Amino acid sequence: MTIRTQFRATTFVSLGLAALAAGILAIANHQINLQVQKNLTSDLISKDVYELSMITRSFLARREEGPRIQMEQKYASLRRLIRQAQASGRRENENLERLAESCDRLGVLSDQIAQSFEKAQGASAEARELQQEVAERLGSRAIASGQTMVHYAFLLIQESNRDLAAVKRNATFLVLACIGLIIAAFYGSYLLLRRRLLPDLVRLQRGTEKIAAGDLCHRLEVRGFEELEQLAGAFNRMAQRLGDAEREREGYLHRLAASNRELEQFAFVASHDLQEPLRKIQAFGDRLQAKCGDSLGAESHDYLQRMQGAARRMQELIQDLLSYSRVSNQTESFSPVSLAEVLKEVVADLSLLIEKSGGRVEVGELPVIECNPLQMRQLFQNLLGNSLKFRGQDPPVVRISASPSAGPVGQPGFEIRVQDNGIGFDEKYLERLFQPFQRLHGRTQYEGTGMGLAICRKIVERHGGSITARSSPGKGALFVIALPAGQPVDTKEG
Repeated sequence: MTIRTQFRATTFVSLGLAALAAGILAIANHQINLQVQKNLTSDLISKDVYELSMITRSFLARREEGPRIQMEQKYASLRRLIRQAQASGRRENENLERLAESCDRLGVLSDQIAQSFEKAQGASAEARELQQEVAERLGSRAIASGQTMVHYAFLLIQESNRDLAAVKRNATFLVLACIGLIIAAFYGSYLLLRRRLLPDLVRLQRGTEKIAAGDLCHRLEVRGFEELEQLAGAFNRMAQRLGDAEREREGYLHRLAASNRELEQFAFVASHDLQEPLRKIQAFGDRLQAKCGDSLGAESHDYLQRMQGAARRMQELIQDLLSYSRVSNQTESFSPVSLAEVLKEVVADLSLLIEKSGGRVEVGELPVIECNPLQMRQLFQNLLGNSLKFRGQDPPVVRISASPSAGPVGQPGFEIRVQDNGIGFDEKYLERLFQPFQRLHGRTQYEGTGMGLAICRKIVERHGGSITARSSPGKGALFVIALPAGQPVDTKEG
């Protein structure tokens, strides 16, 4: 069974019980209304019986036409009420039947009394006395009949009140029974779902926690609702794919570690074996220039200078390539470093170049961040060196400032800006600017291997930051560096 089917069945049962409760409440309300109407009719009958009894006594006492007419009207009203009560389902009510009989008897006696009074008018004295005796006997019987009606009317009211109380009790019982039935149905559905659904959900939760903790060999076993079985199967397939991906990643990492070792060996060879022939070329070139310089012709001098220049550029290229490769392989741990102190040392190192170019470096307030001090020094040395090298007609001016900002991944950090008034560049070459061995100018115009900004980018990225630039030709360049204030624990540990 699916969860949807279970909930649908529970909903239908609940709606059915609610409809049943509504029907029972409607029936109970109808019964109460009927009984209230019967009580009202009983009250009206009792009132008319009492009034009819009083009018009858008044008629017998005064024997006037007015009380007789009132007695006839009240008798007719009482008969209508009794017939109405009988028509509403009280035909088998004993008190109502006896009240109806007493009412009929009182009607007959009233007619006889009225006839006796009519006969006495205009009759002889002896006949008048006889009719008066008859009328008195009939009046006594009428009074007794009226008292009997009052008694049965009182019993009818008591019976109606008892019936109304019984109907109210039954309605209350039915309402409570319906509420209890609905509560029992909901509670039963809750227990059923809890017994079947909750254990599977707990197993799913614990299984996903194990998978999230790294136990990719764990598998979920759910034998309940179809949706949960499908979900468990999806989790198992996901764990299987994650396990395969993890094993593949471990293989990649193993091969990457081997490749890094090979690169380190290559770097060692490049730093020693490859540079040794270059040093010999330069040394023998210098000896050749010193010993045979006078005997060499102009063309030979040109060849010798080109050879030594090529060897020197090759050596610089190897040094820059080694610096680029060592950025990610350095094992020095990160520590709190004052960037102001770093800039102070860099400006001191470049003081001769600054004086030669007639420029100046303006350093604002810089923060203390967790970083590798050697790499930070290399970063700013490359940026300042470029600003001093790619200058225009005016003396170079470099301004360095910083301000708090959100780091690249949202943690607290700083935005460091290095701005110059140099020759600038077209921003369509921005991405190319930070690639290794990429140059925007010829070697005859500006020296360099095209590795400076690539090294800067790699240093910034190793510190969890980012670097970009904004510029336009002839209007200087602005390099914006975003660096976090702190480093993760594993990074701090080297």
